[in-house]
Amino acid sequence: ALDYSLNAGFTLIECDILRDNTGRIILAHDYTNLYEVVQNGYTILQIEQMLIRIKAYKNVYMLIDVKWIDDMDYATYIKEICSSLRQVAKTEEEYNQLKAQIIMEVYDESTIQLAQAAGFDVFFTQYRNPNIYSYMDTVLLCEKYNIGVVGYDFEYIEKHKILISCFCNKNIKIFAF
Repeated sequence: ALDYSLNAGFTLIECDILRDNTGRIILAHDYTNLYEVVQNGYTILQIEQMLIRIKAYKNVYMLIDVKWIDDMDYATYIKEICSSLRQVAKTEEEYNQLKAQIIMEVYDESTIQLAQAAGFDVFFTQYRNPNIYSYMDTVLLCEKYNIGVVGYDFEYIEKHKILISCFCNKNIKIFAF
């Protein structure tokens, strides 16, 4: 799927990541999906392999959706992603370029802080946000952390159309999933 997307000219590609049973970070949506992929003989990419592939595509951005358990787990993923970037990059310039190509999906204030503290751009999605139903709290978090895009479930947007004007008035774009 990654090669197809790169060859098709996509400039933003989402990658779900999780740890396999050996602790390596791999590209997979969930463990059920991983089992099916392995059973069908598909190649499972490790994060380093993904980084090596996108290195040649300087205008491609990877939206990384971490399958995390708690804040400590998310922080560990951030640290491991930075370590993988260091392993793949040959120079500091290449490291900075690759890091600029990564957009971390964040879910609440603590994950926003963790990703931004590591120097990543962020995409604020709402499906794990404890304040998902308080769109004004979400607007305030976006303003506080200078976040320009927030993701909401399409059905929620349809039911609460007033949130569109709240976000648009603050120059925050809404992505419907």
